[in-house]
Amino acid sequence: MVNPSLQSVANYRRLETRQALLHLQALLNRVVKIELNDYGSFFGCGFRGTLDQVEVVPGSDTAISVFLSEGGGFFLDFKVADAFLVRAGAGPAWLEFRRHDGGPTIEVHPAT
Repeated sequence: MVNPSLQSVANYRRLETRQALLHLQALLNRVVKIELNDYGSFFGCGFRGTLDQVEVVPGSDTAISVFLSEGGGFFLDFKVADAFLVRAGAGPAWLEFRRHDGGPTIEVHPAT
């Protein structure tokens, strides 16, 4: 599901797995804001920190774990999620990972 508040003003570009990993790599050692959102309900969480590491989960070629130096992080499998580069207005673009079944999304924003 697309963020309802951005649906008409944002530009969503689907990324292949390799492209998404390159965008995450470009954020290494930068402060990011991570949001988990379940659009349509008041359900989610967010945290911020320095993106420290992106690694492929051992035994998989599609699952990744992303770690922040402050201790947070997230994980996902590209078999069940799509990646998008989102631009809205003049601000910086961010990554959005959406589950195929319409479940919650994970957004990775460069901190401003």
